Amino acid sequence: LIQRNFESAYLGLLIKHPAMLPDEALQRCINASGQLERDYNDNNDVWMKRIFDNFMKVINRRSAVLSLTEKCDNELMWAHYANSYHAYVVGFQTDNEFFKPRTRAPRTCGELMPVQYTDVRPRVFVEASNLDIPKELFFTKTNKWSYEREWRMVRLQSSADDILPGNIYLFKVPEASVI
Repeated sequence: LIQRNFESAYLGLLIKHPAMLPDEALQRCINASGQLERDYNDNNDVWMKRIFDNFMKVINRRSAVLSLTEKCDNELMWAHYANSYHAYVVGFQTDNEFFKPRTRAPRTCGELMPVQYTDVRPRVFVEASNLDIPKELFFTKTNKWSYEREWRMVRLQSSADDILPGNIYLFKVPEASVI
């Protein structure tokens, strides 16, 4: 992160402070990056958690998730998610364009994908300035949930067709995709 942002920080200093000499700006950036690196190395877990928490706040404020299952007759699914058997099933033709990736959307956004079940916690690289969603964040669950046989699609809340009270984001599903 330091290497990637060093040049823009240096140029930013020179632009904000036209009277500053280039050598002074360079030395300030070197000092700041050295301090940042020392702080990071001394508090690696704290930094990682802070970066991840901030990233997830942004992602959660911007994302909506559609969760589907392959099995319409799973009793646990009906008990957990269908108001204790007081609901109905809607089938989808998942090869419809509605379930395909969106152009100009963050990576993994808008594409229906299977959830991966594993007991190994995913490790992802999260960069605060990049809103691409690592697949492992939204598409991984522990093996305990494998009975769900879940598929998910993440969409940006800003692309919702309607918003109901309680932050319920609604998206128009094409009739052709409903079985």
